[in-house]
Amino acid sequence: MNRKIVSGLVLTTLLVCTLTLVFNVKLLRANGTIYITAGGSVEGTDRIERFDDVYTFTGDINDSIVIRRDNMILDGDGHALVGTIASEDDGVALLGRSNVTIKNLEIRQFRRGILLRESKICQVYENHITSCESGIVVLGGTPASLYSQIIFGNTLTHNSEDAIIVVSSNGNEIIENNIEANLIIENNITGIHLVRSSNNLITDNNITGSLATNNNSYGIVFTNSSNNNVSGNSMAYNSIGAYMDGDSSKSSIYYNDFTNNEVQAVANGLNDWDNDTLKEGNYWSDYEGIDQNGDGIGDTLTPHHDDRYPFIGPLSPIPVLHQETIYYCSVDNSITVSRFSMDKNKTLSLNIIGEGYVNLTIPRKLLDGSFQILFSNAQIPYKALWDKDYNFIYFEHVTSVPISVRVEAQMKLQGDLNSDEIVNIRDIFIVAKNFGKTLED
Repeated sequence: MNRKIVSGLVLTTLLVCTLTLVFNVKLLRANGTIYITAGGSVEGTDRIERFDDVYTFTGDINDSIVIRRDNMILDGDGHALVGTIASEDDGVALLGRSNVTIKNLEIRQFRRGILLRESKICQVYENHITSCESGIVVLGGTPASLYSQIIFGNTLTHNSEDAIIVVSSNGNEIIENNIEANLIIENNITGIHLVRSSNNLITDNNITGSLATNNNSYGIVFTNSSNNNVSGNSMAYNSIGAYMDGDSSKSSIYYNDFTNNEVQAVANGLNDWDNDTLKEGNYWSDYEGIDQNGDGIGDTLTPHHDDRYPFIGPLSPIPVLHQETIYYCSVDNSITVSRFSMDKNKTLSLNIIGEGYVNLTIPRKLLDGSFQILFSNAQIPYKALWDKDYNFIYFEHVTSVPISVRVEAQMKLQGDLNSDEIVNIRDIFIVAKNFGKTLED
């Protein structure tokens, strides 16, 4: 797992980005900056309405906001806070604040979407932050101390550096955020980055890169950060799924999905990549061992990426990238499933090994029509069901070596009754000829 060349390149990139961030942490005051003052008044706009401790947007705003008051809620109510493409401002900035909530905002085109600097017990949730350099930035003091921020349910897309970065700040919770970099080109982006930060919880986040040309995307990165918990996350299509430098140790990383990352993980410090008490680890899309006792945990070819108890199937829906759109497929299986992907011709492929079944749930918007399941170009029997949104495909097999499975769909044009790929008078004639007939005729 320890790849020295990859580690050195990544560490150099991360140190440059981190130093740039840390040495430029002043609050940027531009013309037109809006202030929520310590006394509670709003200066610089008439599009924020106050009711007690709740400040609500009444329309879109094209300025940055500095909050100077504690114990308040800033509610975007679905409105946008917009900077400029070359903006050096922060979208919403807090310095030394306590118990401030920022929610329901669309933030775009700022240097940093939301900045929490030396602030405590703040909540950032259900915001959509896009087209910024960094999305959510948490900066503590020196030395790091307890700040207890909660970053929950945000969507961060197409930001060019760190989506979420925490520097010198302990005891934060980063939960159920959706981070996508699928259109980033010629940029370095980290989904979640901890720097000199400990005792943080990172759980149930989706971090999806693109593997596009000249795009270096990293799922979760620890720089000199220890005693953190990483669980329930999905890291897919990144250059590196998870990276821990040599000064990051004693963290727990399990119950995560590592799917189709170029390098699944780079671990230089001493961390736990499984739960030895429960005998459970992570799902790795490149694991091709066999579950010998039917408990859903691989028993051969272990440890895998320092994980002694790899799962044989994904723990959460697998993201599938097709034409710059992410779809989610679910897999229920008793046989090892690996290398799940889709090509440009919309052929779904996966490898299997062992004895058991695979039950696929595939969005109909991704793949629909008359299916065939192929093992080495030979069709096998399967069962299929569907509803208005999904196709459900079930098959069984026995194999002692990894074999490739292809799922292909012959698209059916609605109304094309004679399968000539056009709806015309011939189809109407078929309907007219058979009008009124039943299955008993």
